[in-house]
Amino acid sequence: MRVAVTGGGGFIGSYVVDSLVGDHEVHVFDRKHTWKNAKASYHLMDMTKEYEVNEIFNSVKPDVCIHMAGILGTSETWTYPTDTINVNIIGSNHVYNACGVNKCNIITVDVGSRWLSPYTITKTCSAEFAQAYAQKYNIKCGILRIFNVYGPRQSTKIIKIVPAFINRSIRNETLEVWGDKNTDLVHAADVGRAFALAVDNLDNIDKRTDIFIGSGKVVKTSELASMIVEKIGSGNISHSSPRLGEEARDAGYMDSTAAKDLLGWEPLIPISEGLDSTIQFYKDKDIASNYGKF
Repeated sequence: MRVAVTGGGGFIGSYVVDSLVGDHEVHVFDRKHTWKNAKASYHLMDMTKEYEVNEIFNSVKPDVCIHMAGILGTSETWTYPTDTINVNIIGSNHVYNACGVNKCNIITVDVGSRWLSPYTITKTCSAEFAQAYAQKYNIKCGILRIFNVYGPRQSTKIIKIVPAFINRSIRNETLEVWGDKNTDLVHAADVGRAFALAVDNLDNIDKRTDIFIGSGKVVKTSELASMIVEKIGSGNISHSSPRLGEEARDAGYMDSTAAKDLLGWEPLIPISEGLDSTIQFYKDKDIASNYGKF
């Protein structure tokens, strides 16, 4: 099958590409290609420019588009809410419309958390638009809901607890725990496999919104911080109030029963093993002395 992956040059998208290339013809549509797989084809595309989106879809004519591109972040998206809306909603709609015109099925991503930040609001809105465009054009639409993805390649430019904690620990700095919530951490390689399985099982998940991709295990953020400090051997932990808009209740964990039943997916990488490889990645990349540069 010919599969397009928007945002396939980024963190999670690159793992999706890695999981697809052995079985499909893979085309990556992205504004930049930070991480590349030699077996995929890469195309520059800014999804906020509708003509670029239409030209590339008309040229490549994918059978399925996995839409991963977007502005990431949590509380920091309050500093650029308009850009977040323009990219995550309007830009995504350009992609969905091009999919419909070209009779290309859609697989997109929604978030598990429902806290009130521009990022989570726009991602949920985007997933609902994907369903609407699929209905309008009579194409298939699969939605995978993911929560806290971690692993090598994750940028430190936005606030994500695993890279933030690791890099602060490496620098022997304070790991700040906001509200000490429950979280569900799933490795990016496991997430990549989930999207590859979604391509092969799209009929099973068409129009559904209950496909959660998570480890199914609860980890408190304070416990995660302690694990990282113990593994690295440096750093200290402090506690502060939850971030703006964050859910007051515990976020809990992802119930991946539907993913197992409908995709044949379950997570394979345990948290301790995943943290070891992730810590080593940041040490190898010397992020401790180049914090926030990639």
